[in-house]
Amino acid sequence: MKKAIFVLVLIGLITVEVSAQSKGDSARYHYESAIKEDWVKLDSASVPAGVQRTLKGPDYQGWTVFCVWRNADTSEFKVELTKLGETRIYWFDLNGNRLHRNRKQIIKS
Repeated sequence: MKKAIFVLVLIGLITVEVSAQSKGDSARYHYESAIKEDWVKLDSASVPAGVQRTLKGPDYQGWTVFCVWRNADTSEFKVELTKLGETRIYWFDLNGNRLHRNRKQIIKS
């Protein structure tokens, strides 16, 4: 009887974990889909020198640049950085100046 209860609890925990991971993937998909509507993803060679210089500075040391997007209308740049399972998104202007408009997003993977 104890083994049966243990197995049921174990199955329940596995189901909860899989469900949580599925919801995280779904949220990330919707987030990336929304970005694609207004933003153009850049390759590393297309990132302006000012933004590259800023990302090499001490504020972003230890973070990995995952993606960079450019808004064609405003010339803003959206940068997704990752470190130890955490993802942060920051906005910059063409010269690499960080835009502080309550627009920093943190996404837990």
